[in-house]
Amino acid sequence: MATLDTLSEQILRILGERTDDKSIDIRDVKLNVVQSLAYVVRARYFESKQDEQEIIDGTLISIFKNQEISTDVDTGSFYTQLPCDVISLPYGGGIRFVSPTKDTKVHFKQVQHGFCDLYRGLDSQNLENQIGYYVEQDKIYYVNLTNCDDIETVRMGILVGMPDLNTDPNFRIPMDMEYDIVREVLKVYGAWAEDDITNNTETKA
Repeated sequence: MATLDTLSEQILRILGERTDDKSIDIRDVKLNVVQSLAYVVRARYFESKQDEQEIIDGTLISIFKNQEISTDVDTGSFYTQLPCDVISLPYGGGIRFVSPTKDTKVHFKQVQHGFCDLYRGLDSQNLENQIGYYVEQDKIYYVNLTNCDDIETVRMGILVGMPDLNTDPNFRIPMDMEYDIVREVLKVYGAWAEDDITNNTETKA
């Protein structure tokens, strides 16, 4: 499997052979690779749903440990800042799990935005005594979490989660996705023809 760096470098070499534009920056190529990866993952997700399956490659899940739970000073609600952008998938599928750092076997239940208002006063608001969360802007807010739960940090699994393109060089891209990503990025630069099957990804033993 290629890393973000190796695939970006391959694409930069291909672009050097096919275009006269010498000003293409590797940082732009990296960003295009991540954007294309998100596009490919999302497309494959919907393809798998057509077959009544949800297939997510575990290598694409980034793990963020010890994410702090903070308190909103205005509302008193507990929240955690998202460590990166999240792919938009149905039912919040871009976030694969949120769990207490000290108890990774427990996964909080994701609920829809507006859950508290919609279910206020109903038994279902208790989530069968589970802790829930919903996404609002760049944070996740917790439902049914109290000081008595003694949870200070959480562990999060986010699909294709990269907070910084320059500090996560070991993020692995599944081999069967490399071709699609190269194709999508080359399209952006106008350097791809539909009958072009070039893919010279370097792999390490």
